[in-house]
Amino acid sequence: MAETTPVHSPELVLRFVERALVDKNPGALPICFDIAVLEKYREAGYTLFRTKSAGRVQAPEGWRLDFGIVDDAGVIHASAADVCKLPRAERQHFAAHVRTPPLNARFLKLHMGLGACVDEGDVEHWDGRPRS
Repeated sequence: MAETTPVHSPELVLRFVERALVDKNPGALPICFDIAVLEKYREAGYTLFRTKSAGRVQAPEGWRLDFGIVDDAGVIHASAADVCKLPRAERQHFAAHVRTPPLNARFLKLHMGLGACVDEGDVEHWDGRPRS
């Protein structure tokens, strides 16, 4: 009998991300969404399927999205490349339901070209440890 892969497998997640980075394939990286993102599609009568760990939303217009499901965290996840294939309105809908770990908004603003962290004081040498 084949070994069942657990839903929570940090080692496999690390291997998956490592492969995407080493292969220079950022589109493979997963984006997490609150599972509530699917309410719109359920209420509109779109086709929803699932297994124990994966699902699909199928639109009457023909687009579809396959995703992983983490029930106990209330999230689904899909590759960035697959989400980018959706129509614009659907990408906006999914973007409104993104779930992320803590990220530094100032750094993101810098990368969006909306200003830099130049007003935060002097640049200093750092040992790589968090400030207390």
